[in-house]
Amino acid sequence: MDFKSPDPKFSEEFFKLANTARSIVITSHTSPDDDSIGAVLSVFWMLKEKYAAKKIEAVYTGERDSKYAKFAGYDKTQFVPELADCLQGVDLLILLDGGNFGRFSKKPEEMKKFSGKTICIDHHSSPPDEFDLFMLCPQLSSSCQIIYEAFYINANTSKPIGEALLLGLLGDTGNFSYLRPSDSGALDMAKSLIKTLGIQIQEFKARCNTIPLKVVKLIGELIKNTTIEKVDGWDNFSWTYVENGDYSDNEISDASHLYVDTYVRTITGVPWGFAITPRSDNTINVSFRSLPGSVNVRYIVEQMKVGGGHDRAAGGTFKPTGPEKVKPLDCYKQIRDWLIKNKQVTS
Repeated sequence: MDFKSPDPKFSEEFFKLANTARSIVITSHTSPDDDSIGAVLSVFWMLKEKYAAKKIEAVYTGERDSKYAKFAGYDKTQFVPELADCLQGVDLLILLDGGNFGRFSKKPEEMKKFSGKTICIDHHSSPPDEFDLFMLCPQLSSSCQIIYEAFYINANTSKPIGEALLLGLLGDTGNFSYLRPSDSGALDMAKSLIKTLGIQIQEFKARCNTIPLKVVKLIGELIKNTTIEKVDGWDNFSWTYVENGDYSDNEISDASHLYVDTYVRTITGVPWGFAITPRSDNTINVSFRSLPGSVNVRYIVEQMKVGGGHDRAAGGTFKPTGPEKVKPLDCYKQIRDWLIKNKQVTS
């Protein structure tokens, strides 16, 4: 059953599935960002408050990131080598902030064989996989805004739920700098949560906004390696990369997120770009950003069959096709060759 906007019928169907499940796992995409963490923690606490006797777990594929340690429930969240290997005996799997099993697991085909029920809540525009209950709202700012409007728009939240929702909202709106007219409900949501919880935004964001020195050095490498390019028929773009080094996946992911959100789209005369970063499993991640009216970056990663996302913020993963490691510069060459052979589609 699919929904395209928060609806009381969706909430009714959501709790029907939760009521009948004895064991529930909540998850989100690898390399989680603020919206991913906020969505998982808010749904975790919502279900724990309603079903105290049920087995309810939050589980991610990947590594724990200590920057979220001050948020209630994060210490209870499990980080495992592979989610697909941890679903035996689970009746209900809730997937948040992503619509493709490949975003949650290194074994998407195994995930598709899951024998229990599935619920997915997402706000990305990429074509989704199939779920028993699915709500896709690309017109809303974040998965946390969807959760708020589906379950809490007319009800007060507890402190753990409200703080988790606000974390995701601020993260995916860039502290409201990415808002579109269709996202205006995000401001009403923020007003309600700030008033209810008595929160000061600067103090709240400081909980997870500190940057380790190693991440700062990585950002410096990304800045140093930034290059401006031109391909005929395309807007000027920036690109950068880092090589493998003594960094964890979380450190690389944090540096990439901070770089693309801070520097890509802000260089004069260069409305779009991307960062290429390695991971410990020998894959290479690429994060794209663009300005309104420039390149539709989601179209690029979908057509290249490496990922998905939003029209102006998308990502993908290049995987090895043989024994040799994938190299960042090889990925850049693949992207550039694709641009040369294709026409620009604007957002």
